[in-house]
Formats: sequence, C-alpha cells, structure tokens
Amino acid sequence: YRDGQGAVAFLRGLDLPHMSRRVRWISVILSGITAAMIIPLPPILSVGGGNRGANLLVLAAVLACYWLLRKGVSQCVILYGSVMVFLVMAAL
Repeated sequence: YRDGQGAVAFLRGLDLPHMSRRVRWISVILSGITAAMIIPLPPILSVGGGNRGANLLVLAAVLACYWLLRKGVSQCVILYGSVMVFLVMAAL
C-alpha cells in the first residue's frame, strides 16, 4: 500500500498535464515543418513577391488559425483540416 502511494506521488510530481501540452505542441510543429518540406509551395503562397492578394490570403489564414485556437479547437484538427483544404485545392 505504501509503495502504491509512493507511485502516485511520483506521478503527481511529473506534472503530466503540462508535459502532454508541450509534447502536443512539439508534435504539431514538427508535423507542420515536415509537411512544408515535403509538399512544394504553390506560387500563390510565395509571400515575398509583392503580390498583395497572396499576402492578404496568407494573413487571413494565419488569423483564422489563431481565432480557431482561441475558440478552443485542437491544433491537430486545424493542421489536418488545412492539409485537407490544400489537397482539395491542389486537385482542382
């Protein structure tokens, strides 16, 4: 019984909710970097070319993601949803 209480105290000391948030953010960032390296960027998303329409589109996408995060939508849902939208756009 004492060892069981010691194990529970040890697990509480690990602060697993904080660690799981950190691991989730790291996995989302690494997934995004991997997707950016694998999928070539279409010309509409090149931000530096002076194309104001593309710049505004990228800004709107970033602000939409920020708004969804503030509303409580999971980072993974946003990442997978954006991948699906980009795949549909690429197929057209």
